[in-house]
Amino acid sequence: MYYPTLVLYLGFWALTKCAAASYWCYEGCAHIPSQWVELPNRFCGGSKQSPVDIVTKNVTTDPNLGNFNLTGFNSRDVFTSIMNNGHTVKCTLKGNEVKVSGGGLSGTYTALQFHFHWGDVKNPGSEHTIDEHRYPMEMHIVTQKDGLTAPPEHPDGYAVLGFFIHLYAVKQLSGQSLQSQSMWT
Repeated sequence: MYYPTLVLYLGFWALTKCAAASYWCYEGCAHIPSQWVELPNRFCGGSKQSPVDIVTKNVTTDPNLGNFNLTGFNSRDVFTSIMNNGHTVKCTLKGNEVKVSGGGLSGTYTALQFHFHWGDVKNPGSEHTIDEHRYPMEMHIVTQKDGLTAPPEHPDGYAVLGFFIHLYAVKQLSGQSLQSQSMWT
Protein backbone atom coordinates (compact mmCIF):
# COMPACT_ATOMS: atom_id res chain seq x y z
CA MET A 1 0.00 0.00 0.00
CA TYR A 2 1.32 3.49 -0.84
CA TYR A 3 0.61 6.85 0.73
CA PRO A 4 1.62 10.14 -0.87
CA THR A 5 3.54 12.57 1.26
CA LEU A 6 3.49 16.17 0.09
CA VAL A 7 6.36 18.59 0.43
CA LEU A 8 5.20 22.12 -0.31
CA TYR A 9 7.08 24.76 -2.16
CA LEU A 10 5.83 27.92 -3.83
CA GLY A 11 7.17 29.03 -7.17
CA PHE A 12 6.51 32.16 -9.20
CA TRP A 13 7.52 32.09 -12.81
CA ALA A 14 6.53 33.23 -16.27
CA LEU A 15 4.17 30.36 -16.88
CA THR A 16 2.55 31.26 -20.16
CA LYS A 17 5.59 32.03 -22.29
CA CYS A 18 7.75 28.93 -21.97
CA ALA A 19 8.45 25.91 -24.13
CA ALA A 20 5.65 24.07 -25.90
CA ALA A 21 5.30 20.39 -24.96
CA SER A 22 6.49 19.13 -28.35
CA TYR A 23 9.87 20.91 -28.03
CA TRP A 24 11.08 20.09 -24.55
CA CYS A 25 11.68 17.36 -22.01
CA TYR A 26 13.63 16.84 -18.79
CA GLU A 27 16.32 14.37 -19.85
CA GLY A 28 17.35 12.10 -22.72
CA CYS A 29 16.28 14.42 -25.56
CA ALA A 30 17.49 17.42 -27.55
CA HIS A 31 15.97 20.12 -25.33
CA ILE A 32 16.67 19.44 -21.65
CA PRO A 33 16.00 22.23 -19.08
CA SER A 34 19.46 23.81 -19.38
CA GLN A 35 18.74 24.31 -23.11
CA TRP A 36 15.17 25.67 -22.83
CA VAL A 37 16.52 29.24 -22.99
CA GLU A 38 17.79 28.49 -26.53
CA LEU A 39 14.40 27.40 -27.93
CA PRO A 40 13.05 29.70 -30.67
CA ASN A 41 10.19 32.06 -29.73
CA ARG A 42 10.47 31.18 -26.04
CA PHE A 43 11.16 33.23 -22.94
CA CYS A 44 12.76 30.63 -20.70
CA GLY A 45 15.83 30.91 -18.52
CA GLY A 46 14.89 33.80 -16.26
CA SER A 47 15.44 33.81 -12.51
CA LYS A 48 11.76 33.01 -11.90
CA GLN A 49 11.47 30.26 -14.49
CA SER A 50 11.08 26.49 -14.32
CA PRO A 51 12.77 24.25 -13.48
CA VAL A 52 13.99 25.29 -10.04
CA ASP A 53 16.43 23.39 -7.84
CA ILE A 54 15.85 24.26 -4.19
CA VAL A 55 19.26 24.11 -2.52
CA THR A 56 18.45 23.53 1.15
CA LYS A 57 21.72 24.94 2.49
CA ASN A 58 20.72 28.29 0.90
CA VAL A 59 17.12 28.29 2.15
CA THR A 60 16.11 30.79 4.81
CA THR A 61 12.80 31.03 6.65
CA ASP A 62 10.69 34.17 6.36
CA PRO A 63 8.51 34.28 9.50
CA ASN A 64 6.37 37.04 7.92
CA LEU A 65 4.92 34.84 5.17
CA GLY A 66 2.04 33.36 7.18
CA ASN A 67 -0.37 30.63 6.09
CA PHE A 68 -2.11 30.27 2.76
CA ASN A 69 -5.85 30.87 2.70
CA LEU A 70 -7.52 28.33 0.42
CA THR A 71 -11.14 28.81 -0.64
CA GLY A 72 -13.23 26.42 -2.73
CA PHE A 73 -10.67 23.61 -2.83
CA ASN A 74 -13.13 21.22 -1.21
CA SER A 75 -15.81 21.66 -3.89
CA ARG A 76 -16.50 18.76 -6.25
CA ASP A 77 -18.33 21.05 -8.67
CA VAL A 78 -15.39 23.16 -9.86
CA PHE A 79 -13.99 20.88 -12.58
CA THR A 80 -14.66 21.78 -16.22
CA SER A 81 -12.37 19.17 -17.78
CA ILE A 82 -9.77 16.51 -17.03
CA MET A 83 -7.34 15.69 -19.84
CA ASN A 84 -4.33 13.37 -20.16
CA ASN A 85 -2.14 14.64 -23.01
CA GLY A 86 0.57 12.02 -22.50
CA HIS A 87 2.83 14.50 -20.70
CA THR A 88 0.55 15.45 -17.84
CA VAL A 89 -2.96 15.12 -16.48
CA LYS A 90 -4.53 18.58 -16.45
CA CYS A 91 -7.68 19.43 -14.48
CA THR A 92 -9.26 22.73 -15.57
CA LEU A 93 -11.32 24.61 -13.00
CA LYS A 94 -14.33 26.94 -13.25
CA GLY A 95 -13.42 30.63 -13.12
CA ASN A 96 -13.61 32.48 -9.80
CA GLU A 97 -14.52 29.32 -7.86
CA VAL A 98 -11.20 28.37 -6.24
CA LYS A 99 -9.06 31.07 -4.58
CA VAL A 100 -5.66 31.35 -2.88
CA SER A 101 -4.32 34.24 -0.79
CA GLY A 102 -1.86 34.80 2.06
CA GLY A 103 1.41 32.87 2.27
CA GLY A 104 3.36 35.83 0.89
CA LEU A 105 1.14 36.36 -2.16
CA SER A 106 0.52 39.99 -3.11
CA GLY A 107 -3.25 39.57 -3.36
CA THR A 108 -5.96 37.03 -4.11
CA TYR A 109 -5.40 34.56 -6.93
CA THR A 110 -7.92 32.40 -8.79
CA ALA A 111 -6.91 28.80 -9.48
CA LEU A 112 -7.19 28.13 -13.22
CA GLN A 113 -6.05 24.51 -13.30
CA PHE A 114 -3.85 21.95 -11.67
CA HIS A 115 -1.72 19.31 -13.34
CA PHE A 116 0.67 16.50 -12.52
CA HIS A 117 4.13 15.50 -13.68
CA TRP A 118 5.13 11.89 -12.97
CA GLY A 119 7.82 9.38 -13.78
CA ASP A 120 8.92 5.88 -12.90
CA VAL A 121 11.74 4.20 -10.96
CA LYS A 122 14.36 5.06 -13.60
CA ASN A 123 13.11 8.57 -14.43
CA PRO A 124 11.41 10.33 -11.52
CA GLY A 125 8.91 12.83 -12.85
CA SER A 126 9.06 16.04 -10.83
CA GLU A 127 9.85 19.15 -12.81
CA HIS A 128 11.60 20.81 -9.88
CA THR A 129 14.16 19.36 -7.49
CA ILE A 130 15.42 19.69 -3.93
CA ASP A 131 19.21 19.41 -3.75
CA GLU A 132 19.04 17.96 -7.30
CA HIS A 133 16.71 15.16 -6.12
CA ARG A 134 13.73 14.56 -8.40
CA TYR A 135 10.52 13.18 -6.87
CA PRO A 136 8.23 10.52 -8.39
CA MET A 137 5.44 13.05 -8.92
CA GLU A 138 4.76 16.76 -8.68
CA MET A 139 1.49 18.68 -8.71
CA HIS A 140 1.16 22.33 -9.78
CA ILE A 141 -1.82 24.52 -8.97
CA VAL A 142 -1.73 27.36 -11.51
CA THR A 143 -3.32 30.60 -10.32
CA GLN A 144 -3.85 34.07 -11.78
CA LYS A 145 -3.94 37.28 -9.76
CA ASP A 146 -7.45 38.72 -9.51
CA GLY A 147 -8.13 42.11 -11.08
CA LEU A 148 -5.45 42.03 -13.80
CA THR A 149 -6.43 42.41 -17.45
CA ALA A 150 -3.03 41.24 -18.78
CA PRO A 151 -1.44 38.94 -16.14
CA PRO A 152 1.60 37.94 -18.26
CA GLU A 153 2.72 41.58 -18.24
CA HIS A 154 2.91 41.65 -14.41
CA PRO A 155 5.71 39.99 -12.45
CA ASP A 156 3.13 38.73 -9.94
CA GLY A 157 0.41 38.00 -12.51
CA TYR A 158 0.65 34.25 -11.95
CA ALA A 159 1.56 32.15 -8.95
CA VAL A 160 2.06 28.41 -9.08
CA LEU A 161 1.83 26.33 -5.93
CA GLY A 162 3.90 23.18 -6.32
CA PHE A 163 3.73 19.99 -4.32
CA PHE A 164 6.30 17.22 -4.46
CA ILE A 165 4.66 13.86 -4.01
CA HIS A 166 6.83 11.21 -2.43
CA LEU A 167 5.60 7.62 -2.17
CA TYR A 168 6.15 5.40 0.81
CA ALA A 169 5.59 1.66 0.99
CA VAL A 170 3.76 0.72 4.16
CA LYS A 171 4.08 -2.78 5.55
CA GLN A 172 3.07 -4.67 8.67
CA LEU A 173 6.08 -5.79 10.68
CA SER A 174 5.38 -8.92 12.77
CA GLY A 175 3.14 -7.54 15.49
CA GLN A 176 4.51 -4.00 15.32
CA SER A 177 2.65 -0.93 14.15
CA LEU A 178 2.80 0.09 10.50
CA GLN A 179 6.16 1.40 9.37
CA SER A 180 6.88 3.29 6.21
CA GLN A 181 9.82 2.87 3.90
CA SER A 182 10.71 5.37 1.22
CA MET A 183 10.42 4.39 -2.43
CA TRP A 184 12.31 5.93 -5.38
CA THR A 185 14.93 7.71 -3.31
